[in-house]
Amino acid sequence: MKPDDVSALSGTSVIATPLDYNEHLYQFYLEARDVDGSSERLIREWLGERHAARVRRLTHGFELVMPLQCAPDLVRHLAGANIGGYQLVRVARIAGEWREASGSSG
Repeated sequence: MKPDDVSALSGTSVIATPLDYNEHLYQFYLEARDVDGSSERLIREWLGERHAARVRRLTHGFELVMPLQCAPDLVRHLAGANIGGYQLVRVARIAGEWREASGSSG
């Protein structure tokens, strides 16, 4: 790929970029200490009941699912509670949407 190709592509898609404000779900790995369970509790509360069920505790952190645009908000939320996130890695896009599709009425 040449430099001109990159600039030509830059305006074509915002999927999986900081400009991606859709509700597609991504799997993330969050590395964070959790000595007393407070990190996990805050993450689960922040995600809400539906998405908290998908949080998986790992040796040095958590696996979780959320839209891309939620990443900075989660980091800010944890920092506000004095919980350090050592890395937050987007692993892959997965099936599903943040909010369930509403059924048609009537």
